[in-house]
Amino acid sequence: MRGQSSRRLPEKCLRIKFAAGSPQVRLTLLLLGLLLSACSPIPASPALQAPGTPVPSAGAAASPPSEAATFPAPTLEPVTVTQTTTPEPAGTVLAPEAPAATPRPRPTPTPLPRVIAFGHYGSASGELAAPSGVAVTSDAVFVAERDNHRVQRFTLQGQFVWQAGSAGSAPGQLSSPTGIAAFNGLLYVADTNNHRIQVVDIKTKAVSTLTLQGIEPVNGK
Repeated sequence: MRGQSSRRLPEKCLRIKFAAGSPQVRLTLLLLGLLLSACSPIPASPALQAPGTPVPSAGAAASPPSEAATFPAPTLEPVTVTQTTTPEPAGTVLAPEAPAATPRPRPTPTPLPRVIAFGHYGSASGELAAPSGVAVTSDAVFVAERDNHRVQRFTLQGQFVWQAGSAGSAPGQLSSPTGIAAFNGLLYVADTNNHRIQVVDIKTKAVSTLTLQGIEPVNGK
């Protein structure tokens, strides 16, 4: 074996001649022991090896780590996240929440004034023929009729009240009146074909002619 061949003495050592019991013998033996220790391999100390690890032989080459060696997979531990609320310190005033927006009320549409119509064609009371002038007071509507030669009074709702005048040129008569106005309890009617202004009292229905002083008639009329 290799271990036995390493302990063989060199030929120079075997050829030394010495006398037994002399100091040279003791010195030679000491040197021989040192030489044997230097020529033989030193085994690894058991204290430096892990328990159960085999001691390699002197001629064994260091083997590389095995590629098949595996490492344990890492273990993931669940992490619990706890949300903590820090209490407000004493005396802290929290801002009030903004109130919800209040919808603006829509204005109520103003109803349009009612438009009324009254009367129809004819010559009887309440009927109209070519109305040519209208006058309105706080409680009545007055209409001058050109073709019926009269003035009629209606309520604000269009109901017939009375009539004044008739066709002709005598006092109190009208000929195609075309305009009318109400003022201070009187009606002023333009008596077109008679070339005059007739005055009608609203209360009594009396008809009179308006006299204009200082104005001369044209062509004697």
